[in-house]
Amino acid sequence: MFRALFLGFIALTTLSFAPLPTSAGDDPKPPTAKERYIALSAAGDTAGLVALWVEVPDEVIPIIDSDLEGSLALWEKDGEAKRTEIDSLIARAVAGAHAAVAATGRRRVLDYVTSFAGWREADKKAFRSGQRAHGDAMKAMRTQNFPAALEHGRRCLALAEPLGDWWGTAMGLQAEGMALGGLGKKEEAATSLSRARLIYRELGLTSSALRIEADLAALLLELGRRPRAEAMIRDGQATAARLENDPLIGKFETLSQLLEKKSEKPTSRPGR
Repeated sequence: MFRALFLGFIALTTLSFAPLPTSAGDDPKPPTAKERYIALSAAGDTAGLVALWVEVPDEVIPIIDSDLEGSLALWEKDGEAKRTEIDSLIARAVAGAHAAVAATGRRRVLDYVTSFAGWREADKKAFRSGQRAHGDAMKAMRTQNFPAALEHGRRCLALAEPLGDWWGTAMGLQAEGMALGGLGKKEEAATSLSRARLIYRELGLTSSALRIEADLAALLLELGRRPRAEAMIRDGQATAARLENDPLIGKFETLSQLLEKKSEKPTSRPGR
């Protein structure tokens, strides 16, 4: 939910790509993945889209979701007056999702996109209510009002999951898990965070999954689930390094040190 936290502003009416002007003597600026997606879609180049998603698998959902959010924003502002533009954005998103399945095998991406494409008016309003619930959950977390955060997180989840809004479902589960952790309910927190993590991974939202994995690994160590925690930490270290995410690299390094400390066998006391 609150896709603005993840995505930049989208120019809704831009359905074709034109190269950016450059100064004489300058090398042309390479197109972004979003610009390539727009150009390939306009050309009907499915093979090119598949190749693009193979190259940038972690950008699939953020790019496609900008079309979905853009179509919803047009509907909210102008309703049926923008039907042609809305349908164009939805069609491009669906085609992009089919190509993403061919490139990555992530079928949840297609289910998410086609669910969005079929929403009725009541569904669209429920989606926005879920976004607000997630925002309320995060506000409550910032003030450590964990009972309120739990209530709002669960409302977000209850609204998102029936819609097939898997991104929102993951965010609701994450909010729920964070609130449960704040309330000291570690087992329940680990369960919610685990579910959110898997959905993020299946959507290719790797950075979001990685942030959960750092929190989840810490919880697993507290619960004595060392083998699972170790696997998560090692994978997290490699992924954070690939993404060049310095804060998470540091966090996983701290977790690795904690893991080693917990692995040390206590020194036996000498007999008398």
